[in-house]
Amino acid sequence: RYGFTPQTVKQDGAPVGQLIGKAAAQPATADQTLSANAGIKVTIPGGALEKACDLKVVEVSNVPEAPWPDVTPLKVLDISLGSQHLFDKPLQIEVPFDPAIIPKGKDPQDCLAAAIWRPEASRWTAVPVKVDASGKATVFTQHLSVIGWWVRGVNWMRYDSIKTEHFVLWYDRADIQNTLALADAAWDNACRQDTQDPLEFARQTTHSEGVPHFIEYVAQSLEYAYAKYAAAKLPLPRWTRTDVFVGVGAMRADPHRTVISGVINLPLLYLSSPREARYITAHEFFHEVEANFLGLGIM
Repeated sequence: RYGFTPQTVKQDGAPVGQLIGKAAAQPATADQTLSANAGIKVTIPGGALEKACDLKVVEVSNVPEAPWPDVTPLKVLDISLGSQHLFDKPLQIEVPFDPAIIPKGKDPQDCLAAAIWRPEASRWTAVPVKVDASGKATVFTQHLSVIGWWVRGVNWMRYDSIKTEHFVLWYDRADIQNTLALADAAWDNACRQDTQDPLEFARQTTHSEGVPHFIEYVAQSLEYAYAKYAAAKLPLPRWTRTDVFVGVGAMRADPHRTVISGVINLPLLYLSSPREARYITAHEFFHEVEANFLGLGIM
């Protein structure tokens, strides 16, 4: 590691910014963590670095439009390790933030998002970010490019939500309760009639307080799909929960995984029966599996 004087840099026309950190990196069999500056740390898995090079961190000033509405940039960095841009194993890139930006009573994991800029497609693609309440936000990526961290605004917090081991479901409780086919009594009856239900939801005797049974079912369907794909040894996102918007926040009327943000959108119209809910959740989450396998958000 060595000192440097901050300087403005420009790489082939983009990005533009100031070099704020620099450190020497050597190939190693064990994981190594490099400290660039300003609390920024990059952990390189053992065997991932091809040759000796410099880690450079540039704070970008000509930031492309954010991939989500209602977000505020926290940090946008161009991080490079010599000429190597792709890695067999995910790098961990940690940036600090002021814990005071997290609204009182909110889960820090819900309040930050991250994405990587894909110059060949001229767009952002969401990447997993793990948020520590102490003030650390860590991105996991196998592709080095411009990476942005954003703070989600109040509009992200207006929905109801539940968390499972691998998913966060965002929904409008009142909207679901006012949809006849999705109200608790109607949904429970539909589950009793579905004799092929592998979740055996109709046999459940306890439910999460205040959570519509329909949302519980969608959540369990997603976890069921996750378990099946894991058993098949498919590459799954493991560092953070996948955001799933159920009947809220979608710009399209059909179920889809948003390429740019990595969010799964599930309109209520397509989830009107337990069987449809199982099929649609498994199908849309599989796009996340495909994107994870390819290391790009192209699905």
